[in-house]
This record gives sequence, C-alpha cells and structure tokens, in this order.
Amino acid sequence: MRPRWTEQKQFNRGKVLFQVRTFSYGNWGWKVGARIINHSPFSFHQTNDDKTRAPYYLGGFQIVTSRRIRRPFFADYVTPAFPPSLQPGATWSGTFGASELLVHRARYQFAFGYFLTPPQSGYYGFYWITTHTIRVP
Repeated sequence: MRPRWTEQKQFNRGKVLFQVRTFSYGNWGWKVGARIINHSPFSFHQTNDDKTRAPYYLGGFQIVTSRRIRRPFFADYVTPAFPPSLQPGATWSGTFGASELLVHRARYQFAFGYFLTPPQSGYYGFYWITTHTIRVP
C-alpha cells in the first residue's frame, strides 16, 4: 500500500513533517516506509526514557489499533536507526517494522514516538501519532 500521508507538528517557528510513504503486511509481519523532515530551526531527538516523557506516551516507532483501548505493535527494527539528534533542515528516511502479525479488519495509526525539543520551540516535547488510519482487510 502507498498511503503517501504527510502530517505536521507546528512549532512557534518552523515545523516538522511526518510522512508515511509505504505500508506492507503479510504472514511475515508488517513494515512502514517513513520520513521525518525537520523544517524548524531546532534540533530534536527521540526518547524512550520514562524520566523525560509522560508515562502514558509509549516511546519508539510502532503502529497502534485506532480503538478506544489502543494496542501497540512495537517495531522490532528501524533501518537506518533514527539519529541521536535530527538537526534543522535534516531528513530521516527509513523503514520500521516487526514480525508480529496484525489483526485483520482493524484500523491502524502510525506512531513515530516521543521527541524532546528545546524550550525555544514552545514545547518541552511531543508525541507523534498519525491522524490518518489504514484498514487491514
């Protein structure tokens, strides 16, 4: 599937684009082709540390069922690895996925994780999950 979604997180100056380019699944698991583009003057980094993110935000790349009670499917791999810090003007393009089988007839959202930003951005940090969903037949 080629969703080709682009969503954005607006800062007080600039923005970050989150793109889902491809999505595939089967009896081998699932895989997402994605891109994060930093169109802001701020660098940011992803964190899974419970001390730096709210406990109800699960860190890391994953897909989740878009129901009231969300079930995460965490990525087993991210290739290439997300950089320690995504600098202003930089882009990360890669794939993430897992061998876990998805639930048929369920709708999924794509989560990019929790990111820490400098105070000048207007945010301490933010969690990004797509507003778009995709249905697995």
